[in-house]
Amino acid sequence: MLSKWSARLARLELAAAGVMLTLVLGLLLLNIVTRALGQALFWVDEAAVLAMVWMAFLASAASLHNGTNIAMTLLVERLPAPLARLMDVLVTCILLVFIGLLLLMLWRWFDPLTLWQMDGDLAAYSVTTFNFIYEEPTMTLGLRKVWFWLVLPLFAMGSALHLGVRLVTSLQALRSTGNTQGTTAATFTGTSAATGDTTVKGEKSW
Repeated sequence: MLSKWSARLARLELAAAGVMLTLVLGLLLLNIVTRALGQALFWVDEAAVLAMVWMAFLASAASLHNGTNIAMTLLVERLPAPLARLMDVLVTCILLVFIGLLLLMLWRWFDPLTLWQMDGDLAAYSVTTFNFIYEEPTMTLGLRKVWFWLVLPLFAMGSALHLGVRLVTSLQALRSTGNTQGTTAATFTGTSAATGDTTVKGEKSW
């Protein structure tokens, strides 16, 4: 079930990243046209940067599900299959620790419990905690930055789901590799024993 949810979420993330890429290209084209006409829009640059940030985070989360994230494979490609699968498990665990720390940091930064205790009063929250995450505006768009920072918890939660499924899959692959090796070793031993018996019989017959 989690694997299905991870796949659906990855497709949604890629679709949203595609929308953001289209938006970035459209904003850049709009910027070129308006500048050429001498009617430049001052908010276009910031909007394009923010859309690009959303695109990067969404695509990065989806890549964790698809296994297409940037990685150095120079060592793994030279390892035997069992060690390579073990390395994949270790790397996934390290990524999960990183995402867990990121989630903890985001929880403390967004601090939803304190905001809820103050009945959503943003002004009182900012004065009390000196945390202006919910009131700080963007430079040119006139919107609150928190709407754009929401991509961080979305990225962290999606990545946690993808990595959890990936860890289970890697452990299953590692276990199946161990079982296959055990079966192969047993078969080889049995074959050797059978060959030895045949040789002994041959010697007696001779």
